[in-house]
Amino acid sequence: MRVITLKPQPLTAEGFAPFGKVLDVDRSEIVCTDGALTARITHAPLRDLAALQPHFLNRHTEETQVFVPLGGKDGLFFVGPPSETPDSFDPSKAALFHFPGDCAIQMHVGTWHVAPFAVNEPIDYINIQGDQVRNYTDGYDFKERDDVVFQFDLG
Repeated sequence: MRVITLKPQPLTAEGFAPFGKVLDVDRSEIVCTDGALTARITHAPLRDLAALQPHFLNRHTEETQVFVPLGGKDGLFFVGPPSETPDSFDPSKAALFHFPGDCAIQMHVGTWHVAPFAVNEPIDYINIQGDQVRNYTDGYDFKERDDVVFQFDLG
């Protein structure tokens, strides 16, 4: 099995650009193919991230998604750049970002991701996306299909 180790990198507009954007005071268009935009609270429980070996990512092929942390708590966000097909995704291009509790992010259409992870304590996020998102979502299990897992180096 191949293990890809990721260290958290700072969440900057330039560094996050292949995956989406760090939101600022300007308006940002949210892409929603059909249906209505929805906002809900997504809970990120505290887990042993050093022992975690994530291997599943998903993407929304026709919609953007926004995460806004509540309570000023920092987290981690695991992403991969958009790709033409699931099979054309290069796992070596995955990244792990320190997600400060005082900012929000919007992913590009097709960005591979999982919900943000909590670091020091559980975090709730506002999650904004279309209500038909399941119709436009692909999943990819790297362990099953490529014998690849990821690990986080938090040291």
